[in-house]
Amino acid sequence: MADAWRTYPIELTGGLITNLSPLQQGINAIGTATLLRNFEPSIEGGYRRIQGYSKFDSNAIAGTNTGGSPDIIRGVVRYAGFVIAARTTHLYRSSGSGWTQITDSGSFGSTGVSLSGSGRVRFLKYNFDGNENLFIVDGTSNPRIYDQVANTITSVSSSSLTGADFVALLKGHIFVANGSTLAYSAYLSDTDFTSASGGGIFRFNDTITDLIVFREQLIIFTKNSINRIVGSSAEDYRIEPVTNDLGAIAPDTVQEVAGDVVFLGPDGLKSLGATDKIGDFSLQNLSNPIQKEMTDLASFSSVFASTTIRTKSQYRIFAYNTAISDASSQGILGTQGIQGNFSWAETAGIKARAIFSEYENDEEFIYFGNDDGYIYRMESGSSFDGANIKAIFHTPHLTLDDPQLRKTFYKGTVYTDPSGAVSMQVCPILDFGKVDPQPVCITYANDLTEFSVFDALTSVYGSSTVKYSSDNFDSSLVQPLIGSAKAFQLQITTDDTNPPFSLDTIVLEYSLNGRR
Repeated sequence: MADAWRTYPIELTGGLITNLSPLQQGINAIGTATLLRNFEPSIEGGYRRIQGYSKFDSNAIAGTNTGGSPDIIRGVVRYAGFVIAARTTHLYRSSGSGWTQITDSGSFGSTGVSLSGSGRVRFLKYNFDGNENLFIVDGTSNPRIYDQVANTITSVSSSSLTGADFVALLKGHIFVANGSTLAYSAYLSDTDFTSASGGGIFRFNDTITDLIVFREQLIIFTKNSINRIVGSSAEDYRIEPVTNDLGAIAPDTVQEVAGDVVFLGPDGLKSLGATDKIGDFSLQNLSNPIQKEMTDLASFSSVFASTTIRTKSQYRIFAYNTAISDASSQGILGTQGIQGNFSWAETAGIKARAIFSEYENDEEFIYFGNDDGYIYRMESGSSFDGANIKAIFHTPHLTLDDPQLRKTFYKGTVYTDPSGAVSMQVCPILDFGKVDPQPVCITYANDLTEFSVFDALTSVYGSSTVKYSSDNFDSSLVQPLIGSAKAFQLQITTDDTNPPFSLDTIVLEYSLNGRR
């Protein structure tokens, strides 16, 4: 005789995991996901459909948008009330209503070349004299200084700086990386890098791939090592190794996230976490749960862009490939939890080559560009610049504490946190999809703003007919299941431009059938 109905609550937490067997994951990580795309693990719990992006300026920056080799957005920064972007050999600025060229002469809109090469352009904002300036490196020529007050760009003449790729500011000194050379300026100077004035040079045995200032130390990443500069001033600056076993294999993957530093190493995303020992570091591998996805991302491209979303304690990395469309572009995001662990998900549909992120006056600004000539603001709107956001979530194959015991499933309730209309397709999968027939998928296209509750007991199994009732008790979608199996999976897909919403909890209702 079958047991009475039971309930099985599933708190959605832990993010994407793909390094466990289906049975292991279904028993030991029930709130995680086997597929989580364009849903982000939230610091408040659950999985939230990601926000979209929209054009910062409806006008494209001058360049080739179609055919041949498109002109890539080489860099972007928010500066002096404008967004500054580099495309081809020019710099442009906009307040949101059209792009104006910046030239060496300071005459906006005139013809002139301000940049060299075709590589990534990187920026440093600094203030040495009460006026915030912009230090610019393009990987080919000498660095440039943009003075927005005078509307001029000047060149920094120094043979050790020619071809500089990276720039950082530490304790009043500008550090500039060129190949395996790291030069620094005199104190509070942006043009004098001579030793006589207090500047200097450090040399490494490997190519520098990124710089970041972390806890008042400059961390220098090469492809095969990590070092740091310690000391209170140029008089006692010295290099100390963090590790000689690995480094950042690609530029633009290093970000500070919630008091830690994340970067792309040879075997995935790593953490440069501070230990209890002051001034010491320990390296942690963060992306073990999604090693397959990281391998796929690395095979997708060797060119990356990354950012941090401070309000979400989140790291995002995107693989850039000119030949791949926006919709097919891939990325990985990770949200850092209270205990310092990361929960992961995939992104699809965000094509980013250059990213800038800044938090100012309680507002976060994240801008990115690729090769279509537009600058976009990330975390803006409910679409990908008007296109639908397709988000997918798959639970593990759940055995409800006993993989050998058959159950009859009656109902699954998905609790959501909506901020507007919610539309989704819900598909129950029994016994890994290997039994026939399977319950049919049901499509919901309803507004949960008023916390409607859907009464599955009045639904007809095998159909999409659902009776609605109005109730202000909670916000839920109820899926009729009715099927017998040892394992159960729920697949949820949404594909629209509705506002983001969270999947918080799933409650299954079932009875035990006994063993066969």
